[in-house]
Amino acid sequence: MSLLSLIIPGAGEFNAKGLIATVEADAFAQRTAAVEFAVAITEVTNRTEEQVAIEALRGLKGLLKSIEGVRVELKAPILSAGTSIDTTAKTFTAPMVIEANRLQGLLNEFAMAGVVEARKLEEERKKELQRIERERLAAEAEIRKQAAIAAKAANNPVEAIQIQAHAEAKVEAANVAAEAAVVAPVLAAKPAEASIQQPWTFEVLDVTALLAARPELVKVEVKRAEVLSELRAGVRELAGLRIFQETKVSVR
Repeated sequence: MSLLSLIIPGAGEFNAKGLIATVEADAFAQRTAAVEFAVAITEVTNRTEEQVAIEALRGLKGLLKSIEGVRVELKAPILSAGTSIDTTAKTFTAPMVIEANRLQGLLNEFAMAGVVEARKLEEERKKELQRIERERLAAEAEIRKQAAIAAKAANNPVEAIQIQAHAEAKVEAANVAAEAAVVAPVLAAKPAEASIQQPWTFEVLDVTALLAARPELVKVEVKRAEVLSELRAGVRELAGLRIFQETKVSVR
């Protein structure tokens, strides 16, 4: 009797959402018996208790192996179907993916060219603003300087005040003219039915350097199979590892 089975509710075409894995009643009985047998064993202090524990462990492992075998058997056609679906979809969409990637590249290049041009124009605009500001400050200083000289040479205080007022008016007019000359910021042109995004990303140039600088950003994983192979070959010392013999009882 199978311990596991798959049930497809209803008749008609296969419905993946309705696929149910169920455990047979006999399997529950076997599990209960195996677990209760094992739970009763609390220590192993002599050969008799050792033999009982071995029998209990053998029963658990045998049942686990049976369940695993059925699980793999039932899942195999599903995995095969999934692989078939993925392969079919990938083959079918391949020409579209190629063209989509190509067009995406063309659009990215065009957008980047616009961004570069906009940056260039914006730099020129800033330089122009700096030039206008320098000239405005120089003109303002010159107006105030000439006004101060003229006021000092004035015939009376009233004339001096008038000269200063006239100078301030000229300064204000120069400021208005400077503001009028300011060029609006340059922005990259946006496509009519798309948006330009510039998210930050990265590429790895030297993972060792990153590990040294920011170890929390690097995932370091020990290759267990390779390490065990080294141990089987006789290696007994490896930096960063504690190598030891693990005592295990093998029950078949």
